[in-house]
Amino acid sequence: MYRAKRLRSHVEMNAADRGGHGRVHLLTELTPALANPQFSVEYQPQLRVSDGEVAGIEALIRWHHPEYGDIPPGAFIGLAEHTDLISPITDLVVRMAATGIRTSTAGELTLAVNVSARSLVDRRFAKRLLDVLDNVGLPPHRFEIEVTERALVTHPEHSSYTIAALREAGVRLAVDDFGCGYSSYHTLRDLDVDRLKIDRVFVAGMLTNPRDEAIVRSVVNLAHRLGIEVVGEGVESPDVLQALMATGCDVAQGYCIAHPMPLAELRGWLTRWEDSRGLPLAGAGGAAPELPVRVKR
Repeated sequence: MYRAKRLRSHVEMNAADRGGHGRVHLLTELTPALANPQFSVEYQPQLRVSDGEVAGIEALIRWHHPEYGDIPPGAFIGLAEHTDLISPITDLVVRMAATGIRTSTAGELTLAVNVSARSLVDRRFAKRLLDVLDNVGLPPHRFEIEVTERALVTHPEHSSYTIAALREAGVRLAVDDFGCGYSSYHTLRDLDVDRLKIDRVFVAGMLTNPRDEAIVRSVVNLAHRLGIEVVGEGVESPDVLQALMATGCDVAQGYCIAHPMPLAELRGWLTRWEDSRGLPLAGAGGAAPELPVRVKR
C-alpha cells in the first residue's frame, strides 16, 4: 500500500526479496525481537573539530536476528514507524543507551538518540523518556533527541507539545539530515534548536562538487548567526574532514573518526583517543587545527 501511494500507481505486487528479507515478513519478526530481545545499541563518537575533543556520542540501534544475522536499521525502522512498535523500540533504545553511557567512562558527554515522528506525536513519550533518564541517573541536559524536519512537520500541534516538555526539562534538540528534502527556514525560526546535522550527501560531495561545498558553508554560516551548532555527518576521509574544518563546522561524525561500536569498545576507544590527541591530521596544511585521525575501530 505504501509503495503504491509513493509511486502513485494503482496496484503494487508484494515481492519477497524487496527490502532484504521481505517487508511483511520482517514486520512479523519485530514483536518477538523485542521480547527475546534481539536488539542492541552501538555508539558513534562525534568530534569537535576545533580542538579534537569528543563532543558527544550517538546511539544507534542494531538488530541481531537469529536466522538472518545483522539486519540494518534502514530495513526495519521505516516499517516500525508505520506501527505501534516504534514506541517500544524507541523506549528500549533510550533505556539501553542511557544506562550504557551512565555506567561508562564517558564522563559528561552528550548522548544523542534518533526519535521518530510517531514518538513525537505520542503525548506520553516525553514523560516516559524523562522517567528513564531519572531512573538511570542521566541528567536531561546530557541527552539529545535527533529528529528530522519531516518528523517535525508531521502533526506539528502534537509534536510541539512533546518537544516543549522535553526542552523545559533540559533535553537538547538536534535537527537530523538537514538539507535533505524537508528543510525550511521556518524550523530554524520557530524552534529552539541546539544542533543542525548536515546530511552526509552534501558533506561527502564537498571535494567533488563546488555546489555541495557552498551549501555546507552557507548552512554553517546561517546556523552560527542563529547561535546553532553544526554537525557534519558522513565524514569518511581526512580530506573530507579537512574540507569540513575549512567551512567552520563545529562537529564531525563519520567513519574517518570512528565506526559505531559496542559499549565495551567505546570505553577503550575514548581512552585511546585521549592518548593520541595531537597527532597531525594526514594531509593537513596551513592554519588548520591538528586532529588525531589515526585511532579508529
